[in-house]
Amino acid sequence: MNIDQLVYVVEVAKTKSISIASENLLVTQSTISQAITRLEDELGMKLFIRSRLGAIPTQEASSILEKCQHILDTVQDIKEEATYQAEALRGHLRLSVLPGAMPLLVQAVSTMKAVYPDIEFELSEKASMDIVKDIRNRRTDLGLIAMYEDDERYKNNGLFFQPFSKGRLVLAMSKHSPLAAKKIVTIEELRDQSFVLFNDEFIDQFIDELTHMFGSTSILFRTNHTDAIRVALIRQMAISVGHDYSFSLNSYMRSPMNEIVTVELDMPQRPILFGFLRAEVNHVNRIAELFVNRFQYEMSKMPNVHS
Repeated sequence: MNIDQLVYVVEVAKTKSISIASENLLVTQSTISQAITRLEDELGMKLFIRSRLGAIPTQEASSILEKCQHILDTVQDIKEEATYQAEALRGHLRLSVLPGAMPLLVQAVSTMKAVYPDIEFELSEKASMDIVKDIRNRRTDLGLIAMYEDDERYKNNGLFFQPFSKGRLVLAMSKHSPLAAKKIVTIEELRDQSFVLFNDEFIDQFIDELTHMFGSTSILFRTNHTDAIRVALIRQMAISVGHDYSFSLNSYMRSPMNEIVTVELDMPQRPILFGFLRAEVNHVNRIAELFVNRFQYEMSKMPNVHS
């Protein structure tokens, strides 16, 4: 048994697919398949049921996979502890994230703080463009933002953007909404819908398109408070539109009761990148780099979050 085997089985358990795990981990499907087979032989039990539909963990493997994840968490902690002992980092990191990502940000801060107790964190949740302005004006050190893949504004302009996921806009609604049963919703079906919206330039552009097509759009309210959006959706006061990434990251949108669901939009979209933005040169680059690594590690443990 080795660490690579544990990484492979955890990723396959998360994605339910050897091919997707292969793409995410940048290794061949054969490498993963053979590693799993060797581990199954060593343990004397099947970890996955493999078929053309994917690789589904067996019921007996549940506790084994949890222990594998625990071991990987411990390995990550050891690496960060070693880095801390070598560097004894201290300082102040001001973090801003787009709406919906705060729960995972808090988790990353909590686990990093345990390793680097001398680092102080300051958190805020804002629209992407507000975060960009704060970074330019040195009011924020590191920001998790969304931007179009073909956007040239942050290239060679004193800013450094590190993307780690690609996404799109989707609809979010109560599972009891008439639209929730659909796999994909057309623009025409949104004509008489009422919306609750995050403050976000991508969402503003979408609403502008709806208004241009239908003459007006019913908006119950706009906010950066995720809980307000969640309550309005669950109570079927309105539906929402937003980044698929934000909805998948937010713990409320992934509750065990599955009260809120997301549905695809039938419309052409420019690919949206999600990633961290910072000034190319600032006094917390090393701390920011370590935080990005911790955030991505926490994100990798979450199901249904693409990378």
